[in-house]
Amino acid sequence: MWFQHEFMHHLYRVWYEFGLEETGHQWFTRSTWPADFIGAWEPDYYAESITKRLLDASNPTLAEGLTAVEMKNYDITDPSVLVGSYKREPVQNGYHEVDISLNENSLTWMNAANISWSLEIIEKRLWSGSDCPYGKQQINIFVEDDNTISYLIFNDEKYIRIN
Repeated sequence: MWFQHEFMHHLYRVWYEFGLEETGHQWFTRSTWPADFIGAWEPDYYAESITKRLLDASNPTLAEGLTAVEMKNYDITDPSVLVGSYKREPVQNGYHEVDISLNENSLTWMNAANISWSLEIIEKRLWSGSDCPYGKQQINIFVEDDNTISYLIFNDEKYIRIN
């Protein structure tokens, strides 16, 4: 059950447009379920969300959304490639909209909630600085075939590059 529960969090983040987790753990309260769901228990919610919403998903399809991304090591040799705006979807608060800036060779993560912390490049990998409220952790970078950054994974969440 634990694995299924955590896996469904992932699915509901990928297909946020279906509103299957507009509030955290909405499947705990029957009154927050979509009107066409008829079950009574948490596993019913999961099963109905798959059969009534996710099997018909088109962007991405269920198969595409479940395909593992090919991991490539991305060596950061120029910190300026990280500069830009990123967002976690769905954007639920100011922490989910981020700008990474570079000032005199120092990188900064600044979110729309006006909270910022340093970023560091350690052995050609991106890390949150020791001043990060979530602790020091590696931030994974995912690139397109032409080596442009498409998104970052920070704190187990995907931040899509928007410019």
